[in-house]
Amino acid sequence: MPSTLATKPQRDSMRKKVDAHVSKSMKCIDVSTKEPLSSATQMYHATSLERITMIREGLPGDTLLILSKNMGISKEELISLLDFSRATVNRRTKDNKPLPSTYSERIIGLQKLIGQVEIMVVESGDSTDFNAARWLADWLYRPTPALNGLQPSYFMDTNEGIGMLSSTLAKMQSGAYA
Repeated sequence: MPSTLATKPQRDSMRKKVDAHVSKSMKCIDVSTKEPLSSATQMYHATSLERITMIREGLPGDTLLILSKNMGISKEELISLLDFSRATVNRRTKDNKPLPSTYSERIIGLQKLIGQVEIMVVESGDSTDFNAARWLADWLYRPTPALNGLQPSYFMDTNEGIGMLSSTLAKMQSGAYA
């Protein structure tokens, strides 16, 4: 029986085509309001292919500094929250190299959570002066009944945990968890 798996050159060729499509298709403007979308909302609305491309390429190390400032926490707190090696982050940032894909995936997961909160607030009413990144940073450290009294931060070290937190936020919006 012939193998149907793509060879490495075929996979590389497919990946280049996908990457080219993704770089052209990232939307940065809300079509309904013509306003720029926040990077977190962009990440939330990005397609899986777009996020996979960013994960594979690796995010720049300074993404952590920007994200920590937006959340109102230190870079060290963010590194600890996401269970990253401080030495790896500092070395990659100093050498101007992208972060490893596992790190990039968790950062993107966190950005998606912030984007989800931004959208929830906009859909629910007045979002004036609301800072989703800071709200999420605060929520991550509050014991939550929906998580058996655990802090949501406990689950930020895995993609499965980040997905569970996304589901919890959606249930909070619908009123399933108060």
